[in-house]
Amino acid sequence: MNYSRVRSPFLLLFLLCLVPVQNAHAYLDPGTGSYIIQILIGATLGAGYVLKVYGGRMIGFFSSLRKNKKGSQEKNKSNELKKTK
Repeated sequence: MNYSRVRSPFLLLFLLCLVPVQNAHAYLDPGTGSYIIQILIGATLGAGYVLKVYGGRMIGFFSSLRKNKKGSQEKNKSNELKKTK
């Protein structure tokens, strides 16, 4: 796994947190925080439902990719053995 690709978004976020920010003088009423929490809960539950419904298909898809990769490697090894004989 290429860890530089994983670290780069976190590094960018960290650097953006260090940038000084001016005051916005904006108003957020208490309902806004409640709405944001509802969105986060809804997104979490939606993602859980998608994983529940399509989880088996996703696991099957990725396991078939792994089997195909292993199968092609075994075929290459057997072909090499045949060529050497």
